[in-house]
Amino acid sequence: MGMDWPGAEAFCAQRELCGSITYAPQWTAGDYSLVEATVMWRAFFLAVGIFLCILGAECLAVETFEMAPGEPDPQATPATMFGNPPQIGRHIQPAEWAPWSFLSAGAVIILYSLTINRQG
Repeated sequence: MGMDWPGAEAFCAQRELCGSITYAPQWTAGDYSLVEATVMWRAFFLAVGIFLCILGAECLAVETFEMAPGEPDPQATPATMFGNPPQIGRHIQPAEWAPWSFLSAGAVIILYSLTINRQG
């Protein structure tokens, strides 16, 4: 079993897991350890789950999202007698199933991130 990645001896001495760790060539390229990589995945999934829960709560509270149009370019709009033509914004109306789907998916992902084995 190849244990030549940086910090392998210290990791095995702390966790007593030498029999279950397999060598992966990508760990030799940097200073990251197996513990740091697990923590980053855990944080990533937690952030995605929280984002989905917030998005679901927003969709529950709001019927229609109206995006404001950008400022018109004075060089591109033609001069008319009545002024510039009105800019049309974008309207997004979430489907009836979207808020609960976002909330439930976010909750499942948060629970998954909390069950990822914490190494530290």
